[in-house]
Amino acid sequence: MNVTRSIVIDAPLDKVWQTAAYDFDKIGAWASLVSVSDVAEGEPSSAEMEMAGRVCQTPFGKSYEMFRSYDEAGHTFSYAAQVEKSPPGLKDGDNTWTV
Repeated sequence: MNVTRSIVIDAPLDKVWQTAAYDFDKIGAWASLVSVSDVAEGEPSSAEMEMAGRVCQTPFGKSYEMFRSYDEAGHTFSYAAQVEKSPPGLKDGDNTWTV
């Protein structure tokens, strides 16, 4: 199943990219379902990335969200997510964000 969602953020591209990409591990500061977030252990899969991914504490348990791809010039990245406790069929997911 594929789900696509778009939102408009009234802020400069550089500020949104900073929050989404460079502060990827700090999602707990602005996402209501994430109580705590931190850098995930591991090596980044690309020289462009500053971290391998993030670990988030959610109502569904820990979510491990690891970068798959990252394109600084195109302002886009993808990551794979695995959640400890979630409804059947929603345990894993691939996400792509484009700013």
